[in-house]
Amino acid sequence: MQWLSRTIAVVIVMVGPGLVGAALDRHWGSSFWTPAGFLLGMALATTALVALAQKLAPPGRGKPLPFDNDDDDEPPASDEPKM
Repeated sequence: MQWLSRTIAVVIVMVGPGLVGAALDRHWGSSFWTPAGFLLGMALATTALVALAQKLAPPGRGKPLPFDNDDDDEPPASDEPKM
């Protein structure tokens, strides 16, 4: 349930300014506020996602992340002698 509430909050932050901009454009008869609101919403949502990722990610404490080694590029070793 916690992820659902965080996802909804980020979506509201992303879409909300665009919807407010659309309402302002309808009220004033302009076409500036809708795109400006959606751009602002994308910037705010990106900032919120980065902050959320930093909060939820475990600290690395200078250690590399435990990704698989790049040994997959090498062919498997064969037991046959080379001539």
